[in-house]
Amino acid sequence: METNSTAELSTKFKLILLNGSRFIDISEIIYLKAVNNYSNVFLIDGTCYLQSKTLKKFQTEFGPELFIRCHKSFLVNKNHIDLPKTNLKVIVLLTNGITIPISRRKSKEIATSKNL
Repeated sequence: METNSTAELSTKFKLILLNGSRFIDISEIIYLKAVNNYSNVFLIDGTCYLQSKTLKKFQTEFGPELFIRCHKSFLVNKNHIDLPKTNLKVIVLLTNGITIPISRRKSKEIATSKNL
């Protein structure tokens, strides 16, 4: 996340692309998925960008107010969670219809979270 003096860029995130870079609004990110030491960033418009950062680095940058680590392989934007379900097969249904698994250790935390 870029920290510039203008308020507009403070909510922006810089994606590193093959032919340069692109600033996107953090609210456009639906979720991130771990791919070894890289992360796939999935956006509202359906695009996916591979970034050379781990989920742990993204989690630190974005903070717990906006994103929740529901599984070791997923970091989800809280604003895009449509319906959390808690049963034996715990999943998070995102606003775009994608289902994300929740680890057993995180299921109670997510079910009782007042921010969802």
